[in-house]
Amino acid sequence: MKKLVVIILLITVQSVGRSQSESIYISKGTKKFEQQSYKEAIEYFSKAINATKDLELAYYRRGNAKRELSDYQGAIEDYTQSIQQNPQNYKAYYNRGLTYSDLNLNDLAIADYSKSISIEPEQISPYVNRGICHMMENRWDEALTDFHTALQKDPRHVIALNHQALVKLQLSDYKGAITDCNKVLKIQKDSSRAFALRGGAKIMLGKTKSGCHDLERAMLLGENLVQADIDEVCK
Repeated sequence: MKKLVVIILLITVQSVGRSQSESIYISKGTKKFEQQSYKEAIEYFSKAINATKDLELAYYRRGNAKRELSDYQGAIEDYTQSIQQNPQNYKAYYNRGLTYSDLNLNDLAIADYSKSISIEPEQISPYVNRGICHMMENRWDEALTDFHTALQKDPRHVIALNHQALVKLQLSDYKGAITDCNKVLKIQKDSSRAFALRGGAKIMLGKTKSGCHDLERAMLLGENLVQADIDEVCK
């Protein structure tokens, strides 16, 4: 009986030691990630993974580090491993979606954003990014629905407002686009994108002078893409 107790104690000590080792590796890897030392972060997360194949957190965080280094395929593989370990890891679905977006694989990104939302519906970013993917595929109505949902959760979400304004421009809802841009400019008074979009909407409504003023303001704030419109419409 005594021998059995000793064996059990040894097993317990070994298990605790392995758990502490994994925790240390993850802690060090996380610190390196926060310091933007992504290669070193990957090394620590890899050590944690090698200590146990069931550690979804290490896969997830190593995936984040790989994505920062533009190793998109490696990041996707790690996020997939994390999801296999924990199918409820909505952050892994979301970040894998971001990585697919980086690769312009919009339908795959949309699928991951949708899965992330199904697990944790109170998120905002997956709705915004899914809306952007729909825009890239010219699915204007779907995009508008996603931005509307995001703005119901956070009415001051500037990215959602700007993209919603752009969709409304595409759908010829010029007054709606101006309303969204006005909301942005109340939050960020120097938003070059909002001035550019509002200027375009005003011009489409025949308010050329006011629209050109907005385009010129956007240009001064660094929105260089409006130069062609200024040359064609405003001079």
